[in-house]
Amino acid sequence: MTTYTNPAFTEGLKKVRERYKKPSYTTQGVGITSTSPNTLTGSQSQQSGSATVINQQKPTSSGAPSSGINNYQMSEIQRKAQSGESLMTPTKEKQALYDFYRNNPGNKAGGQITDYQMGEIIRKAQQGIELAVPTAEKLAIYNLYANKKTEPEKRPSFTFEGRPTLSYEDAANRAGQQVDPLYARALENIKAQKYQNELNSGEIAAKRGLGHSGLAADQLTKIAIASQGQIADTEAERAAKIAEMAQAMYDRDQDLAYRERQQAFQEYLGQENIDFNRDQFDYSKTRDVENDRRYYDNTDYQRGRDVIGDQWRQKEWDYNLGRDKTEDSRWEKQWDYQVGRDKVADDRYKSETEWNQQREKMEYAWRKYTYNNMSAQDKAQLDYNKMVHGEDMAWKMFEMEYNGELAKSQSQAELDYYSAMDFLP
Repeated sequence: MTTYTNPAFTEGLKKVRERYKKPSYTTQGVGITSTSPNTLTGSQSQQSGSATVINQQKPTSSGAPSSGINNYQMSEIQRKAQSGESLMTPTKEKQALYDFYRNNPGNKAGGQITDYQMGEIIRKAQQGIELAVPTAEKLAIYNLYANKKTEPEKRPSFTFEGRPTLSYEDAANRAGQQVDPLYARALENIKAQKYQNELNSGEIAAKRGLGHSGLAADQLTKIAIASQGQIADTEAERAAKIAEMAQAMYDRDQDLAYRERQQAFQEYLGQENIDFNRDQFDYSKTRDVENDRRYYDNTDYQRGRDVIGDQWRQKEWDYNLGRDKTEDSRWEKQWDYQVGRDKVADDRYKSETEWNQQREKMEYAWRKYTYNNMSAQDKAQLDYNKMVHGEDMAWKMFEMEYNGELAKSQSQAELDYYSAMDFLP
């Protein structure tokens, strides 16, 4: 088992770690705390083949559930539950599985539960959603969170409890309190003027000797009527002034209440926007943490796939190298065999050539001897056949005729022998 010792590779790996350095994080309530996710320890380094796999911690959001449980951990939890051993680093999820196996010793350990599956189980349990493919282990964790549903936060509606507004009657009373002193003074002035007018009228009538006459009484009556008219006008003016002031005070108070309500509503909207922006920011942080987790999951997965791919490529290379050696050896053997076969063929061809040459010589000698010893008639027939059919065909025809005559003579000799010996019926 070997690892990379190339200095350039080591330096490059350091730069990659610094570039993608993950922030420290703490997972609450699950017994997992990490302050240096990029620290490479012996337990976090798993070497396979000629490459090194680095198992790095992944950031999770605050208060998130613990990570998944692999096959080995699941088997260990079952073994310890059945043997009565306590868990070394228990979490809520592992303890739930431990209790399940403790109470159900006949169940076999199920498959692993990945980080994503663990998050989905807890989310569905809190939202009351049933599991699509439930297993005994998943249901044990599901039931752990089933009664811990988180209700969504309800935002308060806008309510305005302002000061009591001024009624028209209260405004009229306040206006009367301002106008009544002036009205009372005006009445006193009217009464004083009436009294003065009566004195002046009496003095004038007395000087003329008409103090007890009908004219003096009529004059006093006119003065009284004029005073009553002035009092009525003053009373009407007082009522109109009070109504005008009361309406103005009421309108100003209503306008102030409306402005106060508008200001309170704007402050409510401002606070709602702040809360909404804060919620968006918190959601964005949660999504960033989730995206970071997925990124590191994908990175670790891709790194593992790359290691497996490198191993397969190395195996394929070694296999192809062995196959090439085998093919080369086979080709060399085939070459040597073909060279041997070619030599045998050459020798056979040479032998056949020599044999054919020998046959041709013998054939030529036989033809020459036969031609020289045949009759004139046979020579004439042979020469004629040579002209018509060629030399080789002429000799073949002669040979066939010669063999036929020879066979015929032999057959006749045998027939004469058998006749002489009285073997024939």
